[in-house]
Amino acid sequence: MARLTSRLAVGVLALLLLACAAPRPAATPTLAPSATPTLAPSATPLPRATPTPVPSATPAPRRQFTIWAVVPESRQAAFGGWMRDAAHLADIELSIVMRSADGLATDVAAARLTSIALPDAFYGDQDDLALLLAAGVIDRSADSIDDARLLPAAREATARDGVRWGTPLAAHGALVLLTNRALSDAAPTTVADLIAAAAPFRDRDQAGLVAGWAEARWFTALLAATGGAALDDPAALGRALDLLAALRAVGPATPMTYVQGLELFRAGDAPFAFDGDWALDTLRAVDPPLDLAYAPLPDDAAGRPLVGVLTIQALMLRAGLPPDDRTTLGRFATLLLSEPLQRRIAGDFGMLPALAGLATPDALPDDAALRAAARTAALAPGIPPDGAVRCRWELVEQALPAFLLEQVSRDDTITRVIEDARRCANAR
Repeated sequence: MARLTSRLAVGVLALLLLACAAPRPAATPTLAPSATPTLAPSATPLPRATPTPVPSATPAPRRQFTIWAVVPESRQAAFGGWMRDAAHLADIELSIVMRSADGLATDVAAARLTSIALPDAFYGDQDDLALLLAAGVIDRSADSIDDARLLPAAREATARDGVRWGTPLAAHGALVLLTNRALSDAAPTTVADLIAAAAPFRDRDQAGLVAGWAEARWFTALLAATGGAALDDPAALGRALDLLAALRAVGPATPMTYVQGLELFRAGDAPFAFDGDWALDTLRAVDPPLDLAYAPLPDDAAGRPLVGVLTIQALMLRAGLPPDDRTTLGRFATLLLSEPLQRRIAGDFGMLPALAGLATPDALPDDAALRAAARTAALAPGIPPDGAVRCRWELVEQALPAFLLEQVSRDDTITRVIEDARRCANAR
């Protein structure tokens, strides 16, 4: 969440700069060729010219496109290979320029102010899409994929006002239940079972469960089970807060941040964790290695699964592309959603394909963490490209610490969250 709010701050500054953008220079005029003089007829017939053989037609050069991509350094080589293979199949040339996540909006603003050409396309997550959409530099998607074939989170993360502004290609960031099997052989599938398995560790002044207790991404997973994702239902919010309090009761005795809790789990001092794929590289680097089990988040007392949001990666087309270029890149985007290229996402990037039919445990390689995420992928929400959800998340993170520390009552927390959500309703 910290990355989200910092990027929004950068984005706001960049968008202010965009308002002052200098006009693009006029195109250089093309001079018409001068007419070839005509020879006057000669009294003596001229010899007939020897016919010149017509050269065989040369293949037209491949159309070249540039893409600015926000990709973690560890995945850039795999991403480049995947995209260039697709470009070869699409008979285009692709130049990939890597950009930082926090600097993308600034890069766009700088390009506009200095009349440097923006790329033909962008690649990034739903936060990048939201910033680019606010800047007015992307256009609606041009792929020919049927929306019904996409994961619900993929549709939600790329659409606004009934229009899809990007081609979703991959999904990641699912919250799963991690178990250190050296500490517990339990495989809880319900919140009640998890609390029962974790409680003995808390009784020994250890942590039974670690999570991002005051983070909106984790609280959203509880809301998904209670039906209060819009933060406007007092009953649903109350159930989610009760669930949060019950789980926190088997957490660390001392309040701690998400990062501190992750370190506790990494050190082998807690048997269970709610965490996402972003933590797996750190956890798998422990020496000696942790014996980890992966499972979806447990169900609540009513049998409803806790489900966190998915992060979506998408290809976005620059606004104002010539029609032929837009059509070509639309075909390229559709090709990236073809089954052979979508299947590579799991193996090359450790992510879920955006196609719902391929984001299932049976369709994925033997990766326990990815398969655990896939078991609830069809239920997972996305983060739409508007400011309202991001505004609500930020304000929820301001309200939860006081509730967890029992400084503010459950009812007062509900009132505050609902009032804050109303303040965010019109944010774009």
